[in-house]
Amino acid sequence: MTVKPATKAKPRRGRKPAQSEAVWYVIAIEGWDWRFSFGVEWRKDSADPYSDYRHLKLRGKMIRPLETKANGAEAAIVLVPWLTLNEGHREKHNPTSVGSLHFYRGQVEGGLSVPADVVPSLLTMLAANQFRYLTLEGTKAHYGQVEIKSYSFDMSLADDE
Repeated sequence: MTVKPATKAKPRRGRKPAQSEAVWYVIAIEGWDWRFSFGVEWRKDSADPYSDYRHLKLRGKMIRPLETKANGAEAAIVLVPWLTLNEGHREKHNPTSVGSLHFYRGQVEGGLSVPADVVPSLLTMLAANQFRYLTLEGTKAHYGQVEIKSYSFDMSLADDE
């Protein structure tokens, strides 16, 4: 029986890890809606005896990036307040994103987490028509999905944006 000498294995050529280049998405805010409901929790499996539902829904048009199919698309973004995101409660978090966008049939839908203690200020600024843009920093769209890393509400856009 002959034994072949050991040969050095060829390195496998695999995919390179995707570089997550930041993409800036900008939505011109055209309207908003605040929903709040409170009552006795009816689900038996809930640890909370109360049902507390509140969220802020923004409507607008996607205006950036210019080179995307979603440019000019109707956008609906829901912001859900979380007490655990308030300062003093989030120190042990290890987040990978603060929300997501989904592009589907010419529309943009998304969800964002927001610290609950910021909501009164957001509502005040929106009611006064001071916030006109929502700027989101996210990943490049992959199969119509975007992971949002950060966002800001803006009164105006700089010329270079």
